[in-house]
Amino acid sequence: MQTAWSGAATDTDLERANDFRATMARRRSVRDFSGEAVDRELIRCAIETAAQAPSGVNRQPWRFYAIGDAQARSMVRELACEQEAEDGGEAARAAFARNVAPVSPDPDKACFSDAPWLIAVFGALKDPQAVDPFFTRESLGIATGMLVTALHVAGVSSLVHAPVAEDYLAEVCGADEADRLFLLVLAGYPARATRQPAALTPRKSFHQVAEFIDGPAGDGTPLD
Repeated sequence: MQTAWSGAATDTDLERANDFRATMARRRSVRDFSGEAVDRELIRCAIETAAQAPSGVNRQPWRFYAIGDAQARSMVRELACEQEAEDGGEAARAAFARNVAPVSPDPDKACFSDAPWLIAVFGALKDPQAVDPFFTRESLGIATGMLVTALHVAGVSSLVHAPVAEDYLAEVCGADEADRLFLLVLAGYPARATRQPAALTPRKSFHQVAEFIDGPAGDGTPLD
């Protein structure tokens, strides 16, 4: 079905856009989860939203595994710690202490057990050096961003974890041997005592991250 676009934003359009911007401005990554159960239907809706993401040639290369079983989540936690210990080495541990620990002092990954859901995002990933005409990683990144957004809109907090290896969860999830782990999204409600770390980098302003190339804004007013 085709939609006719006028090209001009109505007051309602701008109100919706500003409301959504304000909603997303409140999003924060959470590392301390309460352990309170999150309705399975909320997780399903968030994943269905993520699956609407654009992808190269509309191949939809993603496969989402929502892990709610406590024993399976503990297994994922153990495997993640083992992988980082094996693949990281002394240099990685030093980098963690220098850059990550002030914001996320959780090398044992307790949040993996505390979050009621771990959502593993898999895709048919090729060698990073190989040419991918279907932009699989880019497509998976967009879908994961939509997943985090959908969770936030539903009132569910999240934490995105980048694995050091792409194959260590395949057996836990029963993933196709051609698929590789792209990202893990922890989902749940924050613990009551959760606070932003003092060392957290402040969010940049609009003018630090973007600019218009076409000159004045749409209403004819020069940009600040």
